[in-house]
Formats: sequence, structure tokens, C-alpha cells
Amino acid sequence: MNSTTPDAPTEPTCNTLKICYICSLNLEVIMRIATLSVVHIVLLLNAVGCQQSDTSTQSNVPSTARHAPGPESIFYGKHWYTFANAPAVGPDTFTRTVTARGMSFEGKDNVTFYVQQSGTAASHGYVSYESNGDVSNYAGPSVGWERIPLSSKDIVVCIKGKNSLGNLVVDTNSFIEAKDTTIEGHFWHAIKIRQIISLDGHVYDNAVLWYDAETGWYLRMDLPPRHPFEAGLSANGEEVHVYDCKIIP
Repeated sequence: MNSTTPDAPTEPTCNTLKICYICSLNLEVIMRIATLSVVHIVLLLNAVGCQQSDTSTQSNVPSTARHAPGPESIFYGKHWYTFANAPAVGPDTFTRTVTARGMSFEGKDNVTFYVQQSGTAASHGYVSYESNGDVSNYAGPSVGWERIPLSSKDIVVCIKGKNSLGNLVVDTNSFIEAKDTTIEGHFWHAIKIRQIISLDGHVYDNAVLWYDAETGWYLRMDLPPRHPFEAGLSANGEEVHVYDCKIIP
């Protein structure tokens, strides 16, 4: 659903700032990464400090309690486009249906496969359940797996290559907090992740993603309107809510 997904990734790699190894990258990309890492750390610290308080209570779910939903589990969602000076557009609706669990795929052994349906458009995705309680999303053969630090609380940097405009795309995922939340009357034990997406070092997306602490499933996105720095980039924000579900153990 994110418009910044690169169309033709080049020189991708995903890593954490705890480890900080870089392989198979030229000098220009290495210098960009070094700059981005410092910028992202400052932004992450500032973003956590100015987060709006949630009215819900801290979640007590154990940090590694992830149980992938079984086949035929369905999650029902809504998606809006938001704007700084205009009403929101939407919602569009979608479903995500789990079709397989415990698969082996692209070097992972505990992968869940789902199909997403939005109107007449269909897509699919893979979620890997890591042994430490994190989850990873498959971002395609050129990028590989992008880890979401639900349990490790790492800062995960994923270099995704260049988009159609030639911008180097870098995702930075970091843990904010575990927090209970209610979405359209449905109560969840949730974990909040900040995802910053930069294009050539410019912060383009600064979103908060919410995941179900029990299933590790994506529940909600809060992305304020963007600040495009060149022609061809969108200025809208986005909101996503999973408002209902049928979870098969």
C-alpha cells in the first residue's frame, strides 16, 4: 500500500545498526548509508519523544508470544488517503486471507502466506516468524526479507535500491512501545513500530505501524501527509485500519 516501494531495486541489503556490516556496495552508497544512519537515529529519538499519548494501557503480552494465524484466517481492513488541507479520501476496503502456515520459503522455515484482495485487485505476501519473536516481510527477490523488531527492539535498516525516479530508498524500522489499543471496537494487544522511509537521504515517510502482539499481524498505519522534495512524489498521507478479523488457531 506504500507508494514508495522501489520499482527496480539495486544493491539492496537489510541490516541492524547493532551489527552494521555492509557488503557488495560501492563507495557512493556506503557514504549515503553512513549519513542516513546518523540522520535516522536523531529523527527516531525526536519522534519517540514527541509521540502523542495513547489512551490505552501498556500491553502485558510476553515479548515473544507470536502465534501465526492458521489457514482461512481473515483480516478485514480499510485504507484512506489523507491530506494536509483537504478531507480524507476513502475508505477503500481490503481483506487479507491466510492460505498456508509453517512454509519453507527463501531461506526461512516458519513462513505464513496470505492473499490480499482489494476490489478486483489481488496480491500476496509472505511473513516469516523469527525465533526471537520478530517478524520479517518478504520484499521481493532483489531485496529479500525486511525485519520488524517486535521483540528484539533493534533499529533495522533496509536498503531497498532505487525507485523509478532514481532515488535510493532506505527503510528504518524501530520499536516504540507495546500498547493496548482499540480499533473500531476491536481490542488488541499491540506493538508500535516507527518506520522511516528516506529517498536520497530525505525523509519521505514517517509512519507508525501497529502489530498484533499475539499473532504478529499488521493492524494499523498512521502516516501523516508527506513533504515531497521533488516533482513526481505524492504529498498525501495514509491511514490503514484492520477493523475485524476471523482468526483460526
